[in-house]
Amino acid sequence: TIEEKPYSEENELIAWHHDHSKKGVDKMVKGIQILTFTYVSEAKDLLLKLPIGFDLVRKNIKTIDPKTQKEQRKSSVSKNELLQKRLKILAHTNNVKFKYVCWDKWFSSADNMRFVVLDIKKHFVCPLKSNRNISFDLDMDKKTSKKEWVSVKQANLEPNRIYEVCLKEVPFKLHLTKKVFHNLNGSVGVQYLVTSDTDLTIDEIDAKYKKRWSSEELHRSLKQNTGLEKLPAKVENSQANHIFASMIAQVKLEGLKMCTKQHHYSLKRNVLIQSLKHAWVEIQKLKELCLEKNILLPNFKTA
Repeated sequence: TIEEKPYSEENELIAWHHDHSKKGVDKMVKGIQILTFTYVSEAKDLLLKLPIGFDLVRKNIKTIDPKTQKEQRKSSVSKNELLQKRLKILAHTNNVKFKYVCWDKWFSSADNMRFVVLDIKKHFVCPLKSNRNISFDLDMDKKTSKKEWVSVKQANLEPNRIYEVCLKEVPFKLHLTKKVFHNLNGSVGVQYLVTSDTDLTIDEIDAKYKKRWSSEELHRSLKQNTGLEKLPAKVENSQANHIFASMIAQVKLEGLKMCTKQHHYSLKRNVLIQSLKHAWVEIQKLKELCLEKNILLPNFKTA
C-alpha cells in the first residue's frame, strides 16, 4: 500500500511510486510505500487479520532520468528481496505458525516460489501472468531445453479444472487452475491460480487465495481507523515510528473486535459517540455557570 503524502518534502521514504489502482495516464503517487505481511486465520467464527510485519520501501539512490534529465530516486533493495527477508524472519526467527503464503501476481516470480517451498518449507497460492511458460511434461529430470513450453494464455485451459504442470525455473510440480469471472459491465476476467500444494481441491485453492483480500481490508482500516496518513512529521524516523504505532493500534483494534464481535468501524464510531455525549454534558455545565454569573448567551433560533 501507499501512504499518500502529496504536500510533504521528498526523502528516502517519501518518493514517487507507481499505483496500480489509479486509472488513466497519471499513475504515479507521492508517498510512503509499505510492504505489509498479514496473518489470516479462522478463530471462533471470525476472520483474524493481524499485521505481523511490514517493510518500508526506501528509495536511497538518486539518479538522472536520461529522457527528462530530471533527478529520480530508486531503491537499492527490491521488493522481492524485502519479501524473502521478512518471510525468513517470520518463519525462522519469530516462529510464526502458518502453512500458506498468498501474494499478487507481481510477486509470482520463480525465485519467490523456490524460496517459499525450499527455504522456509511452506506452500504458496498465487496468480500467474498469462505470458508465463508452462509444460505438461512432468519429467523433472528432463532438461528444460528439451521440454515443450507454452504460455498459460495459449494453453487452452478449461475453467474450474486442475492441471498438473511444470513452470519454467521451478524445480517441482505445481497445480494450475483457470478462473473465469463475468463482470456486471459485460466484460470477462480470467485469473490463473497456481499452488505448490498438490493436495488442494479447486474450491480449497480458491478459498485460500480469497483470504489474500484481507491485506486490502487491513490497508483500508489502517488509513481510516488508526490515522496512518495523518501525521505531519518531516523527519524520516518520526514518519517510520508513526507507521509502526499505527500497526500496533491495528493489532489492538483486532483484539477488541474478537472480544466485542464488532468491526473496527463500529468500535471507532462508539468511541466518537461517547466522546460527543461527554462533550454535551460539559457544555450544559458551562451554560449553567453562565446563568449563575448572570452572563446572557445569545439565543440563536433554528434556521
